[in-house]
Amino acid sequence: MVPALLFALAVSSPRLDAEGVPLPAEVLHRVGSARYRYPAWLSAPVISADGTRLYTHAGNDRIVVWEAATGRVLNEFKVPAIGRYVNSTKVDDQSQTLRFDARLHRRIELRPSGQLRVIDAAFGDLHVCTLDPTTGGVDMNLALELPLWHAAELTRDDRRLAVAIFDVTRQVSLDVEQHYLKVYDTATQKVVYEVPVAKRLHNFSFSPDDKWLAVADEESFRLLDAATGRLVRVLRCRANEVVPDFQFGPDSKSVAGFARTGTATERLTVWDTATGAVRREHPLTPTDPKVREQSYSFAYRPDVNRLAVIENRVGVQILDATTGRPVAVVPDRGAGSGIFSPAGDVFYANPESSDRYGYLRAIDLRTSPPKVTEPSTGFFHLAYPSDGELLALSGDDLVRCNPATGATRITPLKLPDASGAGAYRAVSPDFKQVAVVTGVEFETAKPPRAELTLTVTDLGSGRQQVLKGETRWRVFSLSFTPDGTMVVGRSFSNECALWDLRTGKFTAIRPDEKKAPGEVIRTVLEPQYGPWLVTSTSTYVRDARARARAARKSGPTCLYDLHNLGKPVWQFVPSSDDFSVRFITQDGRGVVGEGIANGKTCLELWDGPTGRRRWRQAFPASVSIRTQSPDGRTLVGVRDTELFLIETATGQVRHTFRGHRGWIGGVRFSPDGRTLAAVGGEAPLYLWDVAGELERPQTPPDMVVAWADLAAEDATVAFQSIRRLAWFPESSLPFLRDKLPPVPPVGDGVLPKLVANLDAAAFADREAAMKELKALGDLAVPRLEQALKETDSAEARARIEKLLDANAGRPPTGENLRAVRAVEAVTRIGTPAATALLKAWAGGADGVPLTREAKDSLSRRK
Repeated sequence: MVPALLFALAVSSPRLDAEGVPLPAEVLHRVGSARYRYPAWLSAPVISADGTRLYTHAGNDRIVVWEAATGRVLNEFKVPAIGRYVNSTKVDDQSQTLRFDARLHRRIELRPSGQLRVIDAAFGDLHVCTLDPTTGGVDMNLALELPLWHAAELTRDDRRLAVAIFDVTRQVSLDVEQHYLKVYDTATQKVVYEVPVAKRLHNFSFSPDDKWLAVADEESFRLLDAATGRLVRVLRCRANEVVPDFQFGPDSKSVAGFARTGTATERLTVWDTATGAVRREHPLTPTDPKVREQSYSFAYRPDVNRLAVIENRVGVQILDATTGRPVAVVPDRGAGSGIFSPAGDVFYANPESSDRYGYLRAIDLRTSPPKVTEPSTGFFHLAYPSDGELLALSGDDLVRCNPATGATRITPLKLPDASGAGAYRAVSPDFKQVAVVTGVEFETAKPPRAELTLTVTDLGSGRQQVLKGETRWRVFSLSFTPDGTMVVGRSFSNECALWDLRTGKFTAIRPDEKKAPGEVIRTVLEPQYGPWLVTSTSTYVRDARARARAARKSGPTCLYDLHNLGKPVWQFVPSSDDFSVRFITQDGRGVVGEGIANGKTCLELWDGPTGRRRWRQAFPASVSIRTQSPDGRTLVGVRDTELFLIETATGQVRHTFRGHRGWIGGVRFSPDGRTLAAVGGEAPLYLWDVAGELERPQTPPDMVVAWADLAAEDATVAFQSIRRLAWFPESSLPFLRDKLPPVPPVGDGVLPKLVANLDAAAFADREAAMKELKALGDLAVPRLEQALKETDSAEARARIEKLLDANAGRPPTGENLRAVRAVEAVTRIGTPAATALLKAWAGGADGVPLTREAKDSLSRRK
């Protein structure tokens, strides 16, 4: 009784990673650190008075509470969904209603009482609420309806609310933007005074002591009396200089801001609020017009003796606020904003986040150089080479992970810069080469063109190969062929860019321009499982009844061999709209793709050599197919935060992994198919337990029940049966050997005679042969496919194609599914006894699932 109780407690307790962070139920290991990481965009942080808690607003409308010292998420609170704007407009001369989730300006502040203040400004609404950071209790205490978009700020005592309103009016066929700044009394919600704005309002802020209101517009930077709006003094700026961003010092005696002339941000200036004079100026790294999204921010230390200046393309500089001398520098090309701890010894930087994930960086200023604690950055280009280690790129680092233990080793690499616009990166299958392509577009050229540069770096020697190319538009994806000899890219102009690394030759493949009006040809390169070029033809067709956006009706999908372009190798017409190919199945015959039918995502599996559809499955919401298992029996689909294991034989979901809390990126199976690596917003990478070892029971299953479950229509039931049989080979192998003998072949001469009778002179003989061949099902398929290639008879060809179509369109029987799933279970066992059973099954009749699947399993082991 006691051991059973301990086992139950162990199962119910959440498993923890190496840093003590709970893991989802079916995750074996977390790769990388999740400290200071969150699966959504993060706002600038605020910190508690004692320095133990950090608070950020996240892009999923939650307030996140962090433990400052460790970066662990302690709690999350949902913020009321507020701020909506609905606009009616016209699209394609048909009136439609477009809805915008236009939350434009939301930030959090820490009040003297310890509560959090949330200011949410959006189209047509302004809401201010307070939130208890311990309980999450929300008190909505102010709501205003305002025209168009705006920003807002409150005084510390909550008595005054300044609101910037940006309105657009139509004047002489032009949209004219008008800026207003109004200050409200929060008790009466009436305007106390309005601040004149010259042309464009850049920024405004109340001082911490609520004495001043600083306003920067196109012509001046000035201080007003916060209570009355009276102009007190104008802060001195150089000619033609504006201050787009500024903040008061904690003691309100100074105000610092970035001075900008034209588009160049040149210096950080500190003014004395008592006199308006400039105390000092700190020069900044000059703005590079070639660098997009170059930005600056800064923060005061609470004692006003230090300033942190953050340049997102340079890093974080800690300056002496009196002399301007750098005290510490932390290189960081992604810094965005930040805040000091109350003691001033730690700076928490908030790098520029994406919608997929956000993170913080703790910079300990007590050490020299400063110690930086941060989460692992994103993982890309997952691969499992022959040694079994999981490899990934994380920035410019090579990460090696042991899937069995989760232990990692990080090796810095010297890689070409792929951070600029139009740069894309690919890694060879053996992880020995990295390719980066960049493109320069000449849009005014006729026809337009893009000059491409491909740089391939050998990770062992560092040697680089630089190749050139030209397409009409730059490429937006890049990948290697399986043998690593070619690099292929897709262009925005539906061209394919091919570089042969052996010869240095470049080839641009362009789709046929002679197409019908309204027809669009899309090209897809699928080099992961073979050097395939896929072209998908779609025609725009408007649904007049729904008066909706035009649908793309799928035309022929063709697959070409990149090494021998010309006539398509395979061709078929998908049954879903807007169909796109995802990859070729491991057996080299199937084509997996996804499309839309009746408003649902449809997955389709087509047999390439015959052009016949094996199955189509509809999903109620969007599902994207990402990869397949090494044995080809499982596809992986992603929808939001869920991972679906989809049975290739039926298209049904066999298992669902839940535990990701945000965006899911790349996924990759281990070579043995027992684990699945998945990149996530908060993970940063999980190793999921496909084999189910975490759920493995102590006693073998009832073999009779497991046998019945192998033939179940429900793929989830069958998948659990496969797992149970693989867990206990001592019981399952003898049972399966007895219950599932090899399929005996059809008698000698029977199939050739029946196939020959398809072209018999007598109609009755032809019909009889059709009936018998249809009854044989899979047993007759190999002979029929061979006869189809050899016959010259139109009659025989028509009957053979009808038989093959009927067999391909027929859903698999329970007995056939049982055979396929039994082979999968035995393959997972992998012992000599299991191999012997596979060899016995492989010796059966050709064409039947048991024989075919057993042969495939044995061939993959060679």
